[in-house]
Amino acid sequence: MEPPQLDGYTVETLIGFGPTGQVWRGRAESNGVAVALKLLRPAAAWVAAELPERVRREAAVISGLDNAHLVPIHEIRTIGDQVVVVTDYVAGDSLDTLLAGRDRLTSGEVITLVGPLARAVADLHVAGVVHDATTLNRQGNDSGTQYRSGIYYSTPEQKQVADDMIRQMSQDKLFD
Repeated sequence: MEPPQLDGYTVETLIGFGPTGQVWRGRAESNGVAVALKLLRPAAAWVAAELPERVRREAAVISGLDNAHLVPIHEIRTIGDQVVVVTDYVAGDSLDTLLAGRDRLTSGEVITLVGPLARAVADLHVAGVVHDATTLNRQGNDSGTQYRSGIYYSTPEQKQVADDMIRQMSQDKLFD
């Protein structure tokens, strides 16, 4: 894969890719700060015209949220028919790396991972941003207008943590 050319940034290394695009680590030429550049796949013609504006709207909403687990978005640019989202670079291993050679995460690791993730996704949903806006009525193997969710636990302590989180999110009216 060829690195994108984006004025004002030095693109260094491909750090990930998937169905929606590629993510590259780079540096802002103005101050040397590490950034992540997400290069979204070219959209279908009927989506391409509105994609940059939709991404900008969602970025503006995300920037207004007070959640330490959402990565700040610095800017959005286009390169031909592709959109590039420039964010802070967050160093660390992927979940795949964490799971390499293991059957499962410990309950403490699950709580540490899922709690902040659930709060961030809930904040995004409350603000009207969904986490898979590229595929209408489909998320993984689920399709239709409703998605399944589950909380699985193996100890009374894990159940209590889940119940406490559900109670708090209900009190905060995150799903109303």
